[in-house]
Amino acid sequence: MTLGKKVIILLTAVLLGVPLLLLLGFVSIIAIAAIGGLGIGDSESYGNLPEFEFYMDLTPQWSPDGSSIVFGHRNGKIYEVAADGSRLHSISEGSGEYDVDISPSISPDGSQIAYATLRHKTGGSREFEVVTSALDGSDKRRLTENQVRDRFPVWSPDGVRIAFTSSSSPSLSRTIISTVYPDGSGARQVTSLRGVTRGVIISPPRWSPDSERIAFVANHQSISKYAVYISGINGSDLTLVRQTSRILYKPSWSPDGGRIAFAEFNEDRNRSRLYIADNDGSSLHELPTYLPRIYNDSDLYTPSTYLDTLSWAPDGSEILIESSVVSLDTSSLLVLPGPGGIASWSPDGSRIAINARSAILGVVPRSAAYNYFDVLPPVPEVVLYTVRRDGSDARVLVKQDGRGNLLAANGRPLDNGQPVTTIYFDNSGRLLPLPYDIAQCSNGVVVSNPYGNPGLVRDCKALLQIRDLLGAIFPLNWSTDIHISDWEGIQGFSDSGVEHILLRDRDLTGIIPAEFGRLLSLNTLNLSDNRLHGEIPYELGNLTSLMGLYLSNNELEGEIPAELGNLTGLRELYLSHNRMEGCIPLRIFETVDRFTYDDHVGPCED
Repeated sequence: MTLGKKVIILLTAVLLGVPLLLLLGFVSIIAIAAIGGLGIGDSESYGNLPEFEFYMDLTPQWSPDGSSIVFGHRNGKIYEVAADGSRLHSISEGSGEYDVDISPSISPDGSQIAYATLRHKTGGSREFEVVTSALDGSDKRRLTENQVRDRFPVWSPDGVRIAFTSSSSPSLSRTIISTVYPDGSGARQVTSLRGVTRGVIISPPRWSPDSERIAFVANHQSISKYAVYISGINGSDLTLVRQTSRILYKPSWSPDGGRIAFAEFNEDRNRSRLYIADNDGSSLHELPTYLPRIYNDSDLYTPSTYLDTLSWAPDGSEILIESSVVSLDTSSLLVLPGPGGIASWSPDGSRIAINARSAILGVVPRSAAYNYFDVLPPVPEVVLYTVRRDGSDARVLVKQDGRGNLLAANGRPLDNGQPVTTIYFDNSGRLLPLPYDIAQCSNGVVVSNPYGNPGLVRDCKALLQIRDLLGAIFPLNWSTDIHISDWEGIQGFSDSGVEHILLRDRDLTGIIPAEFGRLLSLNTLNLSDNRLHGEIPYELGNLTSLMGLYLSNNELEGEIPAELGNLTGLRELYLSHNRMEGCIPLRIFETVDRFTYDDHVGPCED
């Protein structure tokens, strides 16, 4: 064999062998990881968020007498602070990579906490285990010792057992709920969902007040469904309450144990709705209340995606979700002041503690969207604060300095916070801001020379009624205290009235009010990219001056009214991305220059 051939063979071997060795090495690493079960402490972070944040329950835990609060922080430490903001101390010790403690649950007698820790290593892998300790961090006791991920320990109301979830794979594809006695004995499985469609349990267990049942949320990955279940503590009587393709928040029992509440999040519309069912899963119904969604997950991952707080007030009259209070009597939503976050009731229901959003997420990029909080900057120095039940007297208990150190704030008043806002709903779930007296349209403030401008006075009254029927997270500023030319979305005026209404992408909810049909001078009506539902009112056919009607990207349904054929001056019509049926009047096709509509909608036949 010549030297040239030998060189060619050697180069070929190298070129083929190196990729093969790399491939074999990569496969070997994967196999070793699968066999050895790489623990959570050995895996990478996600962006700037340590992986343990995916498994944190950040709900503040009040002591039974209301004198102190135990809470977890995104630094992987657990703290206790007096309810007046004094005497802050860390229950956790050390600052090593695996000195991580999360998801505290305080015992009913207030003497101990249960939590998940990453400090222990078992059989070569490191996963979360359940431990207990006294409130000062002493007397630590390890309750689980295995190679699975034990998370979300929750004390039963009678203090007899601690429930928690366990996952036997990093993908969480096999998850069970178990209970154990506080001394570590008597561990037993409650449910694994293998008897039904296989599901991943994604919420902390929620004990019924009598400590006999557990409610939880599961994700059935194989069928892309979320579900709320109720189970007996021995695994019997597993009851499906609701199953949907939309994300479900962790459920909450009413104080008397007679009902269960949970929220459903629609990712497409970035909104949530509140549901209540009897304790056996029957009589499921939706409350006529729109719930805000604080985070936009496309801008920043939110660890609390499945863990948003939802809990009943001790007297059963209100429900707390995130940092808003829903009244079951008046169907109103009280948006609490401050940066918002994960909240909980004090034992007597007089105050609410909030683990602040800015502390949970760290310094949030200004590009992140906050829905109705986007007009305010985050408050990164606030970690934990409390407010009265009515949203007054907001007090900071714990703050964070520029180096990330947590300090007692001694109950200083909260500043730079969102003011208290109350939003009212009608029986259809439409938001109703506090009404104004429409007679004030003639007060000379909202319309200059009201007697010389009867068309504007007429439109002022119609617009105020429209405002009171349309829902908006921040209600429109349409008020008789300011001139109509300063009203949001109102442009163009003539002797006859308002000419343009531009309310695109304003988070409007409810149905399109028929009162729009009274704005006879209207040239443009743009309501696209909102959350409007119901049918298009036939009264819009009265707007014979209308040249542009924009209703796309809503949740409109029902028949397209034939009265739209009266709009002979219409030049642009946008109806796409709704759920409407039927056909579009043929006369519109003959006059409109630009229009969009969904595939299943077309021109009416003669």
